[in-house]
Amino acid sequence: MSIRTKALIYVQYDAGARLAGVPLPVQFNPTELSTGFSVDYNSQNTAIEASKNFVQSRKDDFTVKLYFDASEARNPLLRNVMKQVKPILLLMAPTVELPAFKVPPICTFIWGTFVYRGQVIRVQENYSYFTKEGFPMRADVSVTFASSKGEKEVQESGPTKNSRVLRTVRANDRLDLIAFDVYGDAAKWPLIAEANDIKDPVSFPTNDDLGTQIAIPEI
Repeated sequence: MSIRTKALIYVQYDAGARLAGVPLPVQFNPTELSTGFSVDYNSQNTAIEASKNFVQSRKDDFTVKLYFDASEARNPLLRNVMKQVKPILLLMAPTVELPAFKVPPICTFIWGTFVYRGQVIRVQENYSYFTKEGFPMRADVSVTFASSKGEKEVQESGPTKNSRVLRTVRANDRLDLIAFDVYGDAAKWPLIAEANDIKDPVSFPTNDDLGTQIAIPEI
């Protein structure tokens, strides 16, 4: 026998998702909750190594099955459970108009200490237990959220000081010019030379260097 419990989806309609949000009560069967994390990398192919460069960490999509039941409504007109499901479908609708595009609301699914913040990207409806007029009175609705990071999460999950930016070598490049471009200080060119094991900085770039990538270390 399934045990259904209440959870909340807080819906935030402002572009920055700064407002407290509108609570949307839902029911689901908490037999299990599954989430995961992924890491994005950029491939590095420099003159001295081939490796991966950390870009960011992110939460995987989260799917939860919600339950809706209108079978016990006293008013026959309210026994159509699709009226309860409609607010979930509207979570995928663009609601905030920005200069170039519209975006759906940011939603925060909360049950106990479990919290997932994201935007609804998929809804799968399954209706059952119909009235004699053909109206569904019960529904199982699978809702998939794609993670949306807050400002603090963006800072924590972004590139670290151990991450390096890659730059393609061009014919007119010089190490001092590159250092001035990326650091604002031409005198820091030895950092780039050391990071890429460039033995003869004066001759850089040679014909063999053109089109390759060099790593720009963070300082």
